[in-house]
Amino acid sequence: MRYDLTILAGLALLGGCATKQGDFSWITHTWTTEEGAYALDHVSWKRVDITSAVKRPYLGETYYFENEEHARTFDSNPYAYLYNDNVWLQGRPGRTDQN
Repeated sequence: MRYDLTILAGLALLGGCATKQGDFSWITHTWTTEEGAYALDHVSWKRVDITSAVKRPYLGETYYFENEEHARTFDSNPYAYLYNDNVWLQGRPGRTDQN
């Protein structure tokens, strides 16, 4: 849960109100800047340009990835990359609940 709040706070800072970073849309999970439209790759946590990104639908929403490998990784278990309350998933990279 703490990790989810950190991500949301980061996105709010990146996308926030009308700033140099751009405008974040909670509907499309993208933000628009003067340079173009971007999304977050939920596997690598990197910013990707949505015009060249690999797209995957999940639960009625579109998610964007920097390459096909990340998209396939997401496809294998989307829940592991979208939610942090799945503490029983041992294979999830970047987990903050393991010590």
